[in-house]
Amino acid sequence: MLLAAVSRLGATLEIKRRRAVGAILGGFFLLLALLFGFSAVWIWAAARYGAVGTNLVFALIFAIIGAAILVLGRPRRPAPVLVPPVAPVAAPAGGLVPSLLAAYVAGTQIGRAVRR
Repeated sequence: MLLAAVSRLGATLEIKRRRAVGAILGGFFLLLALLFGFSAVWIWAAARYGAVGTNLVFALIFAIIGAAILVLGRPRRPAPVLVPPVAPVAAPAGGLVPSLLAAYVAGTQIGRAVRR
């Protein structure tokens, strides 16, 4: 039984390794294609609009993309949870047992109020 579990674990790890290597290689080639496409657009725009105009347009595009990523990627603060104030409980004068009973009753009331 242990041998079967180890064998399944090995097969699972092999599948995960193959998927990870495939994802890395696929990502690399997609990045390479993106860079060649970017280079081709840059050359075409530089020939058509000039080097300075192309640089300004691409700088504006990248600035807009960067600003959008910064705005959309910032963490959001959760809404504050408002906790209602708990009414003070008067300490009974009479000894330990009445004090413990009063504390028990106060605790159950607070617990019921929180569950609602």
